[in-house]
Amino acid sequence: MNTLLYDALIRAYLSLGQPHTTLLLFMHMLAHQALLNNLTFHPFVKAACSLPFLAKPLHADFIKLGVYDDPYILTSFLSTYSRLGDLYMHVRCLMKFLNMVVKEVCVWNALISALALNCKEKDPSDMFEKMKVAGLRPNGASFVAVLASCARFKLKELGLELLQSMSHVFGVVPRMEHYGCVVDLLGRAGLLAEANEFIKKMPFEPDGSVLRALLGACKVHGAIELGNKVARRLLHLQPRHCGQYVLLWGIYAGAERWNHATALRKTMIDAGMKKIPTTQCEALLAFSTLL
Repeated sequence: MNTLLYDALIRAYLSLGQPHTTLLLFMHMLAHQALLNNLTFHPFVKAACSLPFLAKPLHADFIKLGVYDDPYILTSFLSTYSRLGDLYMHVRCLMKFLNMVVKEVCVWNALISALALNCKEKDPSDMFEKMKVAGLRPNGASFVAVLASCARFKLKELGLELLQSMSHVFGVVPRMEHYGCVVDLLGRAGLLAEANEFIKKMPFEPDGSVLRALLGACKVHGAIELGNKVARRLLHLQPRHCGQYVLLWGIYAGAERWNHATALRKTMIDAGMKKIPTTQCEALLAFSTLL
């Protein structure tokens, strides 16, 4: 059996979002006694962990097989338990990780992201510092992970300090996603004017994700006028994206500006897009699915 061919197929189906097909290919390899290696195990674990009911049984099997010490496999389980909110298994994976000598930056990045989902505000930044102490140099993905955790916990000073250190200390040029994390951070903290000024000073024009982060903050904090301006920019940039319509409709509905909401609904219908929900409750529900 051509193991390399199966490895390629497994990765291809995983990238297409078809974990079930990935698992079937892996089981076919087992049935034909194919030689398995880490190239096969890694995408298989990633596929299996996307199906929550398989995580714990697979975890137990990998411990028995003696391949649980692979840092990439451990990281897959850690990320899965973080998403599921299974704190007991999350802590077990974390303790296993801390007892390993891990030299791959990408594994540390995943760990920082996992900690941001389930732990206290200092944990992700502490792990970021431990990664540096371990002699590893943060990359762009490292900063996305730690900046996203700063946004989650509204750590303004730390987030801005990290953004400055990227190029000055580590030689990593900030990209759109890094600036987006800072806009999200300022927006969550209610510093909408500061977030708006931050966008104006960016070295390139903001994309839709950055503007939507600010628009979402305008909705949360009821900033109608700024929300109007940001939404107009978004509608010009991405006229067919329904997300900004829903966000802006929510801002109008929250301020009871029903004339504006009705006009926006008509604009959306005329553009051939799906009708905005007719009640504020339905609009908020639709908005929540976009987060």
